[in-house]
Amino acid sequence: MGTPTKTVLVINCGSSSVKFAIIDPVTGESFISGLAEALNLPDARISYRFGSGKKTEVSLGANATHYDAIQFITDTVLKGQEDLLHSIIAVGHRIVQGGDLYSEPTLVDDSVEAGIEKCIPFAPLHNPAHLQGIRAARKIFKNVPHVTVFDTAPAVVDAPDAIDFPVVKGEIEFRHLTFRYPDAEYDALSDLSFTIAAGERVGLVGKTGAGKTTVVDLLLRTYNVPDGTVFFDGKDVNDLTLRSVRENCAYVPQDNFLFSD
Repeated sequence: MGTPTKTVLVINCGSSSVKFAIIDPVTGESFISGLAEALNLPDARISYRFGSGKKTEVSLGANATHYDAIQFITDTVLKGQEDLLHSIIAVGHRIVQGGDLYSEPTLVDDSVEAGIEKCIPFAPLHNPAHLQGIRAARKIFKNVPHVTVFDTAPAVVDAPDAIDFPVVKGEIEFRHLTFRYPDAEYDALSDLSFTIAAGERVGLVGKTGAGKTTVVDLLLRTYNVPDGTVFFDGKDVNDLTLRSVRENCAYVPQDNFLFSD
C-alpha cells in the first residue's frame, strides 16, 4: 500500500460509537478503518486496522467521548503516519436526517450545524450524535472542509385512514420484522419477533451496530415499516397517526445534548 497524496476521512457517529475510515476519494481504497465504541461508558475502546492488516484494539479510557475518540485517531492511531494524516483533504460525515433542509451533500458551516440541530425531532436517536461528531471533527481538523451526506429515506406520512392512538396501555409487539436502511447492503434487523407487555421493563443489549437503535427508530416510525410487523396495543403502527404515536413515546438519550436558542 503506497503513501496516498489526497484522502478523505469518513466519519459516522452513533450514540455511543464512531466508525471511521481514511479512503482514496477516487478509487475508494481504504488505508485505515476502525470503530470506537462504548463511548461515555466505563469500557470505551477503539479498534482499527491499516489496509488489510491485523486489527488492533485498545482502551480509550473510562467515559471517553466522541471528541476523545477522534482526537485519539490523530494523536495515537496515526502517530508515525504523518504522511497519511497530512493527506486528508476533507472530512465526510454521514447524517441520517436533513428534513426539508438538506438532501444533497452539503459543505458544513455554523448555519448547517444549526439546520441539522433543527432536524433532531425527525431523528432524535441519531442527529445529536452526528452533531457531536461534526463539532469534534471541526475543532480537530480546522483547516479542511467538512461535508455532510444525508440519508434519503422514503417519506413517512400518515395513511389516508390513519387514526389517533386511543387509550394507551403500552404493549409493544414486533412480528417477523425484517428491515434494511435505504441503500444499505445488509439487513439491520432480520425476522425479529418479541412482545413487551404493558408495564414490563425490557433492556435491549448487543454490540454496536446490532440494531438496538433501529428498534427504537421503527417504534417512532422514523422509517417506514412493512404492514403487520410493529404493533402498539395490538394495533398496527401504520394504522396510527404519527403524531399520536410519538406523543405517547418518551426517549431519554444516553448522551447529554444542549439545544441552542
